[in-house]
Amino acid sequence: MQLERLIKEGRVKPAVLQIEIHPQIIQTELVSYAQSQGVVVMGYSPFGSLVMRYGIDFPGPKIDNPTLLEIATKYSKTTPQVVLRWLVDRNIIPIPKTVKYSRLKE
Repeated sequence: MQLERLIKEGRVKPAVLQIEIHPQIIQTELVSYAQSQGVVVMGYSPFGSLVMRYGIDFPGPKIDNPTLLEIATKYSKTTPQVVLRWLVDRNIIPIPKTVKYSRLKE
């Protein structure tokens, strides 16, 4: 694992590890290792392929995924809010992006 080698051989231990992480790419082992070494994990693309982008339909949970919808309904939240909470509960700092004001307000 590159992070392990960097921590062992580098002169300065990284303070933050920024990785792609979302329901399709969970990265459990890497997150656990980083956190065990005191490295903060930041996750970019936290929504992964919840929505179709650029006309490409990527695999994985979608906004209408039954499990995500069930959780969202139970807590009166949206699917993206559920995903953000899942990351925060794992002590991962999500870096969401939106270009729509309505999603930003959400």
